[in-house]
Amino acid sequence: MRVRMIPLAAMLSLLSLSPSARAATKAAPDDSVKRGEYLSQVAHCTACHTNDPSRPFAGNYPIKSPFGTMYGANITPDRETGIGTWTEKDFEGAMRRGVRKDGAYLYPAMPYLEFTKISDADIHALYAYFRTVKPVQEKTKDADMKFPFDVRLGIAGWQAVYFKQGRYVDDESQSPQWNRGAYLVQGLGHCDACHTPTNLAMAPKTGKALQGNVVDHWFAPDISGDQYSGIAKWSEPELVQYLKTGHNKQNDAAVGPMAQTIDLGLSHLDQSDLQAIASYLKNQHVTEQATRKPPRPVSVAEKTSGKQIFSDNCASCHGDDGKGVNGIAPTLVGAASTSGAQPQTAIRAVLQGFAPHDRWGVMPSFAQVFGPGEVSDVVNYVRTAWGNNGGGRVDPSLVTSLARYSDLADSQVESALICPSTATTRLDAATIAQIKAFGTDPKTPAATQQLVRDYRSRYPKADSTNIVTAISGAYCRNVMSAAKGTLAERQQRYVQFMGNVSQAVAAN
Repeated sequence: MRVRMIPLAAMLSLLSLSPSARAATKAAPDDSVKRGEYLSQVAHCTACHTNDPSRPFAGNYPIKSPFGTMYGANITPDRETGIGTWTEKDFEGAMRRGVRKDGAYLYPAMPYLEFTKISDADIHALYAYFRTVKPVQEKTKDADMKFPFDVRLGIAGWQAVYFKQGRYVDDESQSPQWNRGAYLVQGLGHCDACHTPTNLAMAPKTGKALQGNVVDHWFAPDISGDQYSGIAKWSEPELVQYLKTGHNKQNDAAVGPMAQTIDLGLSHLDQSDLQAIASYLKNQHVTEQATRKPPRPVSVAEKTSGKQIFSDNCASCHGDDGKGVNGIAPTLVGAASTSGAQPQTAIRAVLQGFAPHDRWGVMPSFAQVFGPGEVSDVVNYVRTAWGNNGGGRVDPSLVTSLARYSDLADSQVESALICPSTATTRLDAATIAQIKAFGTDPKTPAATQQLVRDYRSRYPKADSTNIVTAISGAYCRNVMSAAKGTLAERQQRYVQFMGNVSQAVAAN
């Protein structure tokens, strides 16, 4: 049984600062603690081991799988409920062999299939750091797994078949940079845990490393050197920029858990490590090319419906050509969510939307505006328009299934009216008055352009994303959330207003 790591552990978990195993050397005690802290951050240890942010590493974060729910362990040095009595050998056993101090086998949600490749120096640094974190007394909940997966002894058999222990060994035919990237990707980064397809036993498929996989109802795309890879069109510098910032010159954007992975992990890596990762991903040898089934045909009626929905609700930000607005709305042309083999990420984007992030404005939720058929139509449209070759036709039944897992970004207003979370109360009275004057009519482009020009004069340091977020957020909260009309009608007017603002910002 191979239970996959939750996406917060990374849809692209390329995380570690350690060099290749051959080059790793033990650091001085103080350096080990500092290095271990950094490794724990870039490896996203908090993702599975912190449920309450005020109690870091105290465990009990629920990790859901098709076979039940597990809970991240308390890894603080508390002697009763944490790892305070563990030796470095005990710690190494859990990390690299999947066995706890008491001899019990760990579920492979703990990615020891990848951690087995971590160097001794990195294990030592991580152990040294976790000995210094604040002890928290909190007993880890027992896993709630279906039979026979609740019998931990059975994991021994699974390990015997699917788990191969061993450190990373440099490939002498490759450059030092490539080897460093391979170590970062394959070891502490545990990229395979999300991006490699699995077999019926939930073990990674041999020969298909990093070729994409569905994880916790998201699609972690193909990041291999395969011809269908979502990164095939990117240069190494563009890939480095994406890993560092969540966007690049292609106007592509990280969404969902991948955005969190970059925020909390990849953005902290040294430039040399990011370059090593990019070098490895762009130059690795693919032992078995991915095969993609031709997409099931989409009917003329579905295409017509999807195009109309897109035109009415999406084109104002993403453009009729799908290329988006640089710094405001990302491209839909050739993006992993629209060209990948599976549509889950695109569906969830439409259902739940996204709060404003970095250079990108708000993506509204349409969960209570569109029915399953409308969502499937618009997703089918964007995954087949503008040369996109998204695999598979989306059925309404898949939309209904994914709707149960889509979180809405702001519960303070009706769920489909996701107002940007920027504190719009900081806006001056004159700007608020201008926004209220629009009423429920988004007005002409000329009126919106004047609003944007006035806003720039009052807030000269505001960037494009801030302007769109602040103005559209104020309109959402001060006008549309209390306006009359159906939710769908108000949502459409809000989206139209936001699109007008985006176009005015781009033009000025």
